[in-house]
Amino acid sequence: MPVWLSIAMAYLTVGLLIILVIPRVRREVVGSFKDVGLDRTPLWATCLFGCLISIAILLLWPLFLPSWLRKKESIMDELQRDPKFKQQKLLFDAMQEMSANGCDTDEIPGGHGEFGHDLSNPIPVKTIFGSMAYLARLQTADGDEIEYQRIGSCSSPVSDNPVDSYAISDMHGDQLGTLYLSPYHKRNSAKTPKGFAFVSLS
Repeated sequence: MPVWLSIAMAYLTVGLLIILVIPRVRREVVGSFKDVGLDRTPLWATCLFGCLISIAILLLWPLFLPSWLRKKESIMDELQRDPKFKQQKLLFDAMQEMSANGCDTDEIPGGHGEFGHDLSNPIPVKTIFGSMAYLARLQTADGDEIEYQRIGSCSSPVSDNPVDSYAISDMHGDQLGTLYLSPYHKRNSAKTPKGFAFVSLS
């Protein structure tokens, strides 16, 4: 057998083995067929296309190999390159550390006054993201939706860290009061302030 024929057969054999052995390569090859919409084409066109794709892959597999073997990026990899995501993650991590010494109860120990309504008894939640999650669950005691807007932070006699204040209004814009949340605790409180209830999940 001529040397060139042996080399050609070895070349094609390696390409075929790569397609058959590497699962990701198999998925991408099969996916290339699906992307063309072969279910909407005549049988002869399907067969012809399949032959052409197979021949192209077997002949040009060294060109495709780097992309086949390259590690597929996850959504987290893409987010890690986003400067805004990095800033938010740093903020989240910092608040996680500050929450390590927070309480694991529905009310802050030593809190007094009207729960959530008074600075001396703020609602314990875990991070600012926890504050938003908590407020998003609230509705009025009558079952009406609410809107909230952060209006600043202030000090509280029961917390070494700042307490955030939120203006609460109904969907018509009428003010319902101010709620105080302390975002440096181990979990979100399961208790609601007077005049409010959690939205039913059912």
